[in-house]
Amino acid sequence: MKRSKLRVMVVDDDFMIAKLHGKFVDHQEGYELLGIAHNYEQTLSRIRELPPDLIILDVYLPDRSGIEVLRSIRSEKIPCDIILITAAKEIEIIEEAFRLGIFDYLIKPFDLDLLKNALEKYRLFRSHMKSPVNPNQQFVDELKKAVLQNLMQSMMCKKVSTCARSTK
Repeated sequence: MKRSKLRVMVVDDDFMIAKLHGKFVDHQEGYELLGIAHNYEQTLSRIRELPPDLIILDVYLPDRSGIEVLRSIRSEKIPCDIILITAAKEIEIIEEAFRLGIFDYLIKPFDLDLLKNALEKYRLFRSHMKSPVNPNQQFVDELKKAVLQNLMQSMMCKKVSTCARSTK
């Protein structure tokens, strides 16, 4: 039987934020909340048991960093994508996260429209990847173009959001 919704795990040490993001995800079209975790050990235990399609991951966790979670996921070849949602603004963390293959990076605090936008882009990306077309160079080029547009759009949205917050 074909699964119609993308399964998401939310990982954040702040219980209120995790619950808020979990409810938000669960109310988005095409998504279902698979679970919430609050630290490294919980996260890896749960995703080994039932891998999600997407993890919304904070960098600052009480036992280890979200980057370490990401490294473990990649080293164990667990097939899931990551959107980092964090207050971490260090360029080294951002650079390493993208090198480890994250889908998007949202800096707290942010407007939930940014998360909604990231989830919509991810859903479109996944539907494109599941298309019945035999991949050729044009398919790959269009995919790269969409990913680059996603990155540029995210950068512009974050600049606008940051500017909007600073004028309030």
